Amino acid sequence: MSASFAFILFSIICVGSLLVVSWANHVETRKRVIRSRIAVLKNQYEEIQNLLITVDQTIEPREIARITNEESLSILKAMHELDSEDGYVNSAMKNAQALQEELNREINLNERIYRIRESDSQIAISHKHLEKAAALLAHKQTRGEISVEELNSFKLSLAWGKLMISVISYIAQGHQAINRGELLPAKAFYQKALSNLAHSSHPDPRKKSMLKQVKEIIETDRVALDEDLMVEVDLNPDRQQTEDTDKEASSA
Repeated sequence: MSASFAFILFSIICVGSLLVVSWANHVETRKRVIRSRIAVLKNQYEEIQNLLITVDQTIEPREIARITNEESLSILKAMHELDSEDGYVNSAMKNAQALQEELNREINLNERIYRIRESDSQIAISHKHLEKAAALLAHKQTRGEISVEELNSFKLSLAWGKLMISVISYIAQGHQAINRGELLPAKAFYQKALSNLAHSSHPDPRKKSMLKQVKEIIETDRVALDEDLMVEVDLNPDRQQTEDTDKEASSA
């Protein structure tokens, strides 16, 4: 074998090795990029799933929950395109598709709406979820997926839901205090509900009726809100129990 031929052969082997290494590095880099992108999309998907529960529990028009879940499906499709064999993605897609079918059903509000939160921290978490839902809808509007009019209508519904989470939760806590025979703490909770309503500028006409009825609860002229204003009736005190609590407080 001549020296020149050996040199050429050696050069070919070196170049081939470099190409193999380069291709391997390219493949590994691409895999890392895909994994990183999937991780980002997964976080976005799971964040939407967390707020979606709050949206469907607290917002009366179910269209907002449907649109929110459509965003989940869009994210999952992007993840599937990156890695069609990812078990998490395939399972999540089935769940999101099943949920979308459920959300397409209109059911009675008293079977779906539940705005009672047990503490201020839980109220704050639910508020944050609704704020994120509003931001998501605004982003979809900038992409031309919903109209400005739809966005404004959805924002009003989200703002009303946010107000109701506070008001209904405080009223429910007042009811629980009444059920324990604690009149003064109950009135304090009712006053917090009244203050939230009074300081709200929301244009919903139901606010006026709620203000009137919460005042009547504080003045013991009624024991609970009408069911069309507060569908969460499980904690409502009965009239006799309220009257007995008032008598005990008066005689103390």
